[in-house]
Amino acid sequence: MDIEDEYNQEEIEEAERAKQLVDEIIERCEEAGIEYEDLCATEDFGIVDVNLDIYLPSGRKKREVNLYSIDDLEELVSIDFEKYVVIGNYAAVCCYDKGTIETAFQVVDEVRVSLPFFRRRLLKKLGLMVDGENEITPVELSSDVGGHKVRITLGPLSKELHVLAAPPRGLDIGLVIHHPKFSTHADALRILEKFCHALFFQIESKASLGITLLRKRDRRISLISNKNPIKLEFPKYEYDDGPMALYWYARSAKNMPLLQFLAFYQAIEFYFPAYFNAEVSKKMRTIIKDPAFRVDREADLARLVNAARSRSGATGSEREQLRATLRECIDDEVIASFLEDSKERPDFFSSKQKGLTACTLNAKNKGATLVDQVADRIYDIRCKVVHVKAEEGETELELLLPYTEESEKLGHDIELVRIVARKVLVASSSAIRAS
Repeated sequence: MDIEDEYNQEEIEEAERAKQLVDEIIERCEEAGIEYEDLCATEDFGIVDVNLDIYLPSGRKKREVNLYSIDDLEELVSIDFEKYVVIGNYAAVCCYDKGTIETAFQVVDEVRVSLPFFRRRLLKKLGLMVDGENEITPVELSSDVGGHKVRITLGPLSKELHVLAAPPRGLDIGLVIHHPKFSTHADALRILEKFCHALFFQIESKASLGITLLRKRDRRISLISNKNPIKLEFPKYEYDDGPMALYWYARSAKNMPLLQFLAFYQAIEFYFPAYFNAEVSKKMRTIIKDPAFRVDREADLARLVNAARSRSGATGSEREQLRATLRECIDDEVIASFLEDSKERPDFFSSKQKGLTACTLNAKNKGATLVDQVADRIYDIRCKVVHVKAEEGETELELLLPYTEESEKLGHDIELVRIVARKVLVASSSAIRAS
């Protein structure tokens, strides 16, 4: 089949243009020492499916910029992307040459920001004027800070921020900090957070508007496989309202990892009394059924008391209740299958994650089952999320705070606690009733 039979002239010209743009971007990346990954689909005449990632510096890390269309390529080529650094996990960039730090932000308690009239009133409240052509007049604040002139400008998002940080659509308003004294990523991050938190808190105090920095949006496409389509069946089982509500709440908290983890944990926690008491009852029943047991013998009564105690010595500690619940609802094979289902998981879970948890998962550990290891890991992270002290005899835990590098590592553990919560819900379900 001839090329002309499969593609029309317009498509061929676009593919040729895409090839030129990708070649130019790759050449510029190589000259600037910027890593890239070219996954574009090509024909002899050019690129028919754009899929190019470049990795901009972000302190000691790299941040992806995903390019999926010829428009993405055109926009990237039109800016000096080599001069920019992505700041942390924020939808923010800085340019050392210009002495600028730019970020996008959102109004957290309003969902109507995309409505033209509401957006106009909201921007007016922030001091930005919008004319009949939707042109925005920026607002500039300036002061002498420590002997240095610092300016903060509120106005439309720059093309650089839009292309490199891909903030979600909303207000489409950015904040630029012009600061003469920063030369590292750590400096930029500190300045960004310090001035933005101070300004946003002022706005919240004066106008009752909750404003926060936006996180960088991952534009990587996740394709839904068309293999093995599911076969729906009429539901056979029903689930308790409370933990099911927590489960769906966790599923919806996509951009709030701490809240998501905790909600899955609470769905499991709902069943602690039932499964822990069942385990204790089983131990005590075994002791009492022993023909040699005597109720008037102190040693036998002590055995009963010990059966009701956890390994740490406390009666029904939360860690032991979690272990008892998982032992009844999940097995080592499920955990092993979960770990093997991803290339990254084995290495991630087998090594200590600084600031997140030191509890690892190791199938070769003869001292504890995988299920107990999972319970210890989930409990350790839960304590850091809710900021409680460790159990008696243990050191105090570090806090796990929102918007930190540690909290951004929670992805794999959220998947783990989700699988565990699902298994607990299944084990605790009952036959569905008509009412």
